[in-house]
Amino acid sequence: MPQRDRTLTEESALSTPYMVLNDDQAEEMNLTFVEERALRELPFADEKMVVSARLDDEDDELVSIIVASEAAKVNGLNLLNVAAYIVHLVVSYGVGVWGLDGLVETRVEVAQQFETLITPASWAYYIWIPILVTESTFVVAQLFQEYRARPIIQQGISFFFFYTCLLQTGWTLFFCFKLFICSLVCVILSVICLASLLASQHLAMRGRRSREEFWLFRFCFLLHFAWMVVMASVHLALVIRHNSSEHLSTQLASDFAGMSILLPVACYFLLQKDGYNLIIPAVILWSYIGMAWRLQWPSEHLLEDYGELTVSALRQTVWFFNIVLLALLGPRFLVWICNTYYTIRVIRLGEDETDDAQFSITSFLNIHR
Repeated sequence: MPQRDRTLTEESALSTPYMVLNDDQAEEMNLTFVEERALRELPFADEKMVVSARLDDEDDELVSIIVASEAAKVNGLNLLNVAAYIVHLVVSYGVGVWGLDGLVETRVEVAQQFETLITPASWAYYIWIPILVTESTFVVAQLFQEYRARPIIQQGISFFFFYTCLLQTGWTLFFCFKLFICSLVCVILSVICLASLLASQHLAMRGRRSREEFWLFRFCFLLHFAWMVVMASVHLALVIRHNSSEHLSTQLASDFAGMSILLPVACYFLLQKDGYNLIIPAVILWSYIGMAWRLQWPSEHLLEDYGELTVSALRQTVWFFNIVLLALLGPRFLVWICNTYYTIRVIRLGEDETDDAQFSITSFLNIHR
């Protein structure tokens, strides 16, 4: 096979077969180093130096080798994620759930005082359990040597998770002390941070697909982002109700607006090619069911303020949204499942691409002999 000079770039490194070696193995193979430089955005667990190396075999061909320098250490970002999450959990439970042993009202007690027509049923809030469990899994997993330096964490998540934890902590404190405008600002900024985090992850992955990375480092944030979008609409209605207690028409308009805006958000993500984004409309469907369930048995407070006719009209509207969203989500989900798990992907290469592919496969086999 003729000798080829191949410049190792970020794109070629992501697509070229490789073998991970330590320094001793590299010396045993008699590799002549042609180029050496750091490449930060490779999807590997450890910090490694990327080189183009010459194998002293009969073909004398150049192949792409990844030579390990030293294992990546836990850095400041990894520790910051842990610290911020612990603070978030302590405040969320100590203040939001426990109420500092009765010193302040809990989030549930405050929400019941300022109940709106689109406040979901109490059981709908149990979605925080999978959110917190999966985020706890992320916080632990990102400390492992295998994952800690991956681009999806270092470049993708970056400081967005830290900011989100701080904002969630502020949301809990402001809400329990009934500073609703401040808590609304925290909720909206949390939505922006989580959306930025997901977009940053998408850019860091550079089109790669890893189910392991998705379930460990992306699923929790999709779930969290979707629920925070719901909370933003509910919280906006709560703020308007609190500041316009004498204007029922304004309160009613905010309830309808908050409920209606969730449907186009769900439809937007239904149209995305990435099937994993279906988590977002699924969470919105969950919230719609929670809203309809609560209106099925409305409190005396809501009936006194709005009347049976208004409550019934909104309840039927929410059930209609449920039917529409379920009709759109069901087939889309089945198509995604079939495409992901029951489709054979066939790639047709041109003549030049075939030569390159043959070279890469041959190099890969030679390395593993």
